[in-house]
Amino acid sequence: MVGGPRRHRLLFLYLYDLYVDLYGKEFADREVAFGKTLEGLHDYEGAWNWAMAMSREERLSRFAEVLKPIGNSYACLLQRDYRYFREHAQTAL
Repeated sequence: MVGGPRRHRLLFLYLYDLYVDLYGKEFADREVAFGKTLEGLHDYEGAWNWAMAMSREERLSRFAEVLKPIGNSYACLLQRDYRYFREHAQTAL
């Protein structure tokens, strides 16, 4: 799940929930709606639809499954980055 459309599916497994946690559901929904309109090399709308068809818990579980083969060190870095952005997002606005 590294290149091409798979990369966006991986990103969208956590991006919506990060937006909700940082900026609220209304902002997150607007970003998804905008993201679905993007055109390019990848099927952004399809990737968003795939991720949003799952509940938050399902997305997080799927994301955790993807990280297992990568190893705990990478997972720890992602968790650290997530906490950092969550703690500092409001001051950046």
